[in-house]
This record gives sequence, structure tokens and C-alpha cells, in this order.
Amino acid sequence: MGAGIARLLSAHNYRVVTNASGRSVATQARCSANNVELLPTDLDLCNQADYILSIVPQRDAVATAERVIAVSSNRDFAKRQNPLYFLDLNAISPSSARVNDELFAKSAPDIRLIDGGIIGGPPNLKDDGTWSRPSVVVSGPNDLRDAQRSGAHLAEVLNVRHINTTVGSASGLK
Repeated sequence: MGAGIARLLSAHNYRVVTNASGRSVATQARCSANNVELLPTDLDLCNQADYILSIVPQRDAVATAERVIAVSSNRDFAKRQNPLYFLDLNAISPSSARVNDELFAKSAPDIRLIDGGIIGGPPNLKDDGTWSRPSVVVSGPNDLRDAQRSGAHLAEVLNVRHINTTVGSASGLK
């Protein structure tokens, strides 16, 4: 799914980045093949990205959120001019989404959490030049469409539908 999302975003002129530290050679090769720029640290990732789309195996979802939260306490992260958005698009339970919301609110209040889920197969470029895209359902008080720096366009590209302001609602649909 992540590779398809990366191709879709690249095709719409988004710079796609990830942290390469500790990643396998095969993962790094997949990143390169899909126009994903490799960065050396989580701090670099969080400082250079406006949006982090967390699309990882369920077992890694909490650790990924915790890594981003840990960066928020770094004094170099505090120099951001615009808020960072963390879109948790992993297959987690509504209760896990609410726990993540509490963690971000307590430990990383400057990061905007968006609860979400991906319904359908990975994006794919069709023969006619258009993209087949999954539905990305999101919930919570932070609406991607309202985000500075192209949030409305990103929501359109990703086929995002904001269903309500309650964290956990989107996670419950998957």
C-alpha cells in the first residue's frame, strides 16, 4: 500500500520522504524505485515533511507514533513554522486510536493527529492515465482539508473523506 501511495503522491508533484536508518537493502531499493527520498533520521523526516502518513504493519503502528512523539521534544524540532500532521492510517482499533490521541495531546501537542483507515487496494495508474485510488476515511478534530501547505489538495489526491470529529471513528470502519 505504501508504495502505491508514494507513486500517487509523486505523480501529483509531492516530495515523498522516509527515514532510511535501520531499513533493509530491499526496502531502500523499493523506496528508490518509487521516488521516495531516504532521510537519515526521524528528526530529518519530521522537520522536512508537512505530513507523515503512517502506513505500517499493525505491529509497528504504536512504535511509529512513539518515534514521532519522541522527536517533538527535540529542540531542533521546535523550530518548525507550520504544524506537522500525523495521519495514522494503520489498521488499529478505535481504542488504540484514542490512546494515540491521548499520547499526542500529552506529549506532542504541536503535532496534529488524524485518525484514519485505508479501504481498498493500493493506488494504481490506469491505462487511460487516471488513478484508481482507495478510500481514505479520516476522523478527529483535525481536518486535513484545513491544513496549511496544500492540505485540501492532498486530501483530494488521497481521496480523503473526513467523517466526523471523533478520534477512533475512522479506525472502526476498517
